[in-house]
Amino acid sequence: MRRSQAPSVRNAAKRGFPACEIEVRKQACAPSEMQWGTTGGYRSLGPRRYGEAENPLKDKRIFLVLWRPQSNKKHKTWKGNGTLEVTANRATLKDETGKVLDVLTCFKPEKFQENALIEIGMKDVEIQEELKTAEECIAQRKEEIENWYRKQ
Repeated sequence: MRRSQAPSVRNAAKRGFPACEIEVRKQACAPSEMQWGTTGGYRSLGPRRYGEAENPLKDKRIFLVLWRPQSNKKHKTWKGNGTLEVTANRATLKDETGKVLDVLTCFKPEKFQENALIEIGMKDVEIQEELKTAEECIAQRKEEIENWYRKQ
């Protein structure tokens, strides 16, 4: 018994299609190499730059943080630096390249203050400082972009 739902030459011959017409249909349906992917490649996947008139602090708070995976060891070590972007209903943890590590959706906004230790998913996060001005946010985003290109 045949499992494939693709058209077969035998079934087409039973219906009366000539074999050369079936070959033409296969060639027309097959995508060429140039149709797949993007012209920019992986370069378009990194963190985006803020626009000139865009205020990153309009509807969110941004913190500089240290993060590590949760563990039961007595002497824990921090895995990396990152940022924590807190909006009205979502807190997003990103590493130093802007890659999203984890997201928290159920929280109390008063938990986010300097030197607080919180858990986001399977990560422990220590908040270092809050970015208060748009210039600090733009500088931090430029650093994320540079780190992302450096790792590529």
